[in-house]
Amino acid sequence: LAAGREAARHLIELGHKSIAAIMGPSVVSTSAERLRGVLDVAGDAIDPQNIVHGQYSHDSGQSLLQRVMRGADPPTAIIAGNDIIAIGVLDSARRAGIRVPEELSIIGFDDIPMSSWHSLRLTTVHQDIQGMAVQAARCLIESIQNPDHRPAHYRYPASLTVRGTTARPRS
Repeated sequence: LAAGREAARHLIELGHKSIAAIMGPSVVSTSAERLRGVLDVAGDAIDPQNIVHGQYSHDSGQSLLQRVMRGADPPTAIIAGNDIIAIGVLDSARRAGIRVPEELSIIGFDDIPMSSWHSLRLTTVHQDIQGMAVQAARCLIESIQNPDHRPAHYRYPASLTVRGTTARPRS
């Protein structure tokens, strides 16, 4: 939830009043939690028709951006379910002649190494992916060694990494 709240709070503080959420599969818990966090903060700034789900893929980001931009009042900002989706959104926007961040702000999640490349400079919510992977491996080993053990739920802090894909919306 915290990661979604961070992303939405950043865009709301910049002044965005029309935000779309291009998320991963709705059945994936991280996708659902991120969206809940976004909705907690963004509220009315997100039209339910601008909440779309796809795969955690570049292609999904490209095609779903085209879908949300077709409306009569296209959003000024996109929250993507992860950085790969966000990079697909960014590529699609550039091909369509949409200037990022001047005309469209984009934010992703996970802060993958590619998101800091000079050509992308993606604003993203940083999460400790390596720490999550280590804990997941520990939980897996524990469940193999002790099948009756129910693993605990772990939460990891999220922090915003502002780069070059978010700005105030045009007036």
